[in-house]
Amino acid sequence: RHFHDTSTTLPRHFQHWHRAVAAVNELKATENAPLLHDLLAKLGAKDGRTTLYFGHDGNLNGLAALLDLDWEAPPYIGGGIAPTPPGSGLRFVAEHDEAGTRVVVSFVYPVFIDASGGRNASGVLEEVVVLRTGWRGLMERATRGLHSHKGAVECYQRRAA
Repeated sequence: RHFHDTSTTLPRHFQHWHRAVAAVNELKATENAPLLHDLLAKLGAKDGRTTLYFGHDGNLNGLAALLDLDWEAPPYIGGGIAPTPPGSGLRFVAEHDEAGTRVVVSFVYPVFIDASGGRNASGVLEEVVVLRTGWRGLMERATRGLHSHKGAVECYQRRAA
């Protein structure tokens, strides 16, 4: 087997499955509740600024758990597993106008091997929209997520204080 043909091997599939089961969980949700607080505050600020957060796949998993997000990231194994290859991230864009605030959440990620099996060094990220909602919808989703993970509300509120 060549390196580019590993998408069907058991170890790689197990890794993605294990992360979906073990990493998108209560602990990651609770650990990332303060990050969610900061993220929502920045998105709602209406100041025209761009804010970048840098973290790890555990942060992606925590936000996925809190906001009930899931994504596909071809060519990585998906199907509810939400892969987080190195260099991936969540992109939150809030558009504010007189009609209200719309939020788009996308999963962005690099593809390291191109379709021919060669190395992809373009630096171009793939982007998959995982959520389109209004501000109220995002807040409702966040509230549900916080209340469904033990300790998350307390961590969120501590950050707010």
